[in-house]
Amino acid sequence: LIASMMHVDGYIILSHVDGLFDLKNGTGELITEIDPATKHFNQHIIPGKSEFGRGGMLTKCHIAHKLSRLGVTVHIANGKTPGILHSLLRGEKAGTKFLARKKPVLGPKLWVAHSEGLEKGAVIINEGAEKVLSDSDRANSLLPVGINSVQGTFKKGDIIKILGMNGKVIGYGMAQYGSEKTRLLMGKQDQKPLIHYDYLYITT
Repeated sequence: LIASMMHVDGYIILSHVDGLFDLKNGTGELITEIDPATKHFNQHIIPGKSEFGRGGMLTKCHIAHKLSRLGVTVHIANGKTPGILHSLLRGEKAGTKFLARKKPVLGPKLWVAHSEGLEKGAVIINEGAEKVLSDSDRANSLLPVGINSVQGTFKKGDIIKILGMNGKVIGYGMAQYGSEKTRLLMGKQDQKPLIHYDYLYITT
């Protein structure tokens, strides 16, 4: 949170392993770079020789991936490697580098991105809406026509969670009106967005 709010260029996480290792080819090669658009990377890689998720590495990876999507370059490297910090600061390849998103998240979106756990309710959207919102090349808002159902109670200005049909979290946003009105408008076309693009953060 502090790193992204301060708009730092890089963030270094030192661990007991050299980084993340590829499982797909069976050789366990070190993955030197991970693109911010990469999805479900935890299904294909493992930290060091241990089971993925042990020692808090899974948490570190999720933090690194989230920061990279917010525009911060993150390095996960072995803190026991002599001179590791100097190597990273010199730009040498060491550990796993989570590449920063070219267009950083700024303003209200950045605040919304860090609102996980503060949401007051949720909406479940259909596959069409999920596809539209996941298109990072376009500035799309969440319209009522793409909403299938509403969970909980919220009012204008509250942070709400956006869920897919499978229940997976797609993102977060600030509601432009309350849950009661949302239930009346969901599924209808030509209505005011429930979440405007400027106050919408997509996690997928």
